Amino acid sequence: MKTAISIILCLAALLALPGCLNKRETARGLIRDSQELRDNGQIQEAREKLMEAVRIAPAYPETYLELGMLHDEYLKDSASAAPFYEEFLKLSKDEEMRAKVAAWLKEAREGISLPLTSVAEMPPEARELLEQRTAQYEELRRQLINRYEGELAKLREEVAASKQGEDRTESAELTVATLDVKPGGGEARELTVPGDEDDTLTKKKAAEEQAAVKKAEEEKLAAQKKAEDEKLAAEKKAAEEKLAAEKKAEEAKLAAEKKAEEERLAAERERLAKEKKEKAERIDAYVDKIVKAGAEAGQSTTISTAALPKEPEKVGYPELELTDEEKEGASSTNAVASAEAPSKKAGEEVAGKKEEEKPSPRIHVVQQGDNLGNISRKYYGEFKRWKDIAEANKEILPDPNKLKLGMKLVIPE
Repeated sequence: MKTAISIILCLAALLALPGCLNKRETARGLIRDSQELRDNGQIQEAREKLMEAVRIAPAYPETYLELGMLHDEYLKDSASAAPFYEEFLKLSKDEEMRAKVAAWLKEAREGISLPLTSVAEMPPEARELLEQRTAQYEELRRQLINRYEGELAKLREEVAASKQGEDRTESAELTVATLDVKPGGGEARELTVPGDEDDTLTKKKAAEEQAAVKKAEEEKLAAQKKAEDEKLAAEKKAAEEKLAAEKKAEEAKLAAEKKAEEERLAAERERLAKEKKEKAERIDAYVDKIVKAGAEAGQSTTISTAALPKEPEKVGYPELELTDEEKEGASSTNAVASAEAPSKKAGEEVAGKKEEEKPSPRIHVVQQGDNLGNISRKYYGEFKRWKDIAEANKEILPDPNKLKLGMKLVIPE
């Protein structure tokens, strides 16, 4: 009786196995389609493929893992990713992957998404290297999945061939048997199985050996997959650490360059202030000399601002003297400075000279993050005068959108 029931249950399990395998195979195909759509930027279409895989094979854990990562990493919706991570933990028996997903689930519950946003902050060369490494990771992952699925397909073919052989043997040796259960729970008759019992034991032993071989092969494939995943994770971690170090070095370099530029500008401002001061002192000395000479001669002296040197840095002031024409013209047209108060009159003339001079053009040195719009707002208080700045600097700035660090721009009045 028990032997008959066991045979019937085994036959039912073997008949159900192809259906389960077909559903999982369909789910795997949908996952592959979803990954391709995701890589092409079609995130919503990828999600629909995964939801279809869930409807076909609701007990397949890999679908829930893909859904969780899609919501977490690409949709930036950690709250929606959490239920998929939980379902994966209920169904999966891969302890290593369960540990990783458990950490992701904790982050998702705390509102922390996978760190994809940091990519946008990386320098272009760092982002390009990360994209290359990510593509390599995905390619190795696909290769591993294809190899794993190929081994499973081979095992399924062996199971199907074994099942067909058993069906042929049973059709030749077994007769149709029925179970007759008496009303009231009476004892049922045993299933009649014609043939030699040794053949049954041999088939049973062969099935057990085949199951053991299958299990060993699956364990081997699982170990290989685990090793590949660990290797890829280590390579990805090393790449991320390298990119972080390069980013840090680049930031330090930019900070040093900025500091050096600021120090250079400070020194330049100090030099210009010193030259301006020296120029004023030399002009005052020149004026005092002329006025003093007039006072000593007992005559009034008129100093016109036109008599002051245009380029004091190129003229030796002690040798400068007013010409007779300048003195005569000045005495007839300008106010006369008496010998008793020569310094006051000279000061007024120098002040008039300074008022007539045109102001020096403003110079702006381009810093990190500058553009013509914010430079215009800084000097004029409005954005729209960026065109005036571009026009004033068109010889060194053909394209207004391409400013360079350290570029010196003239700021018109």
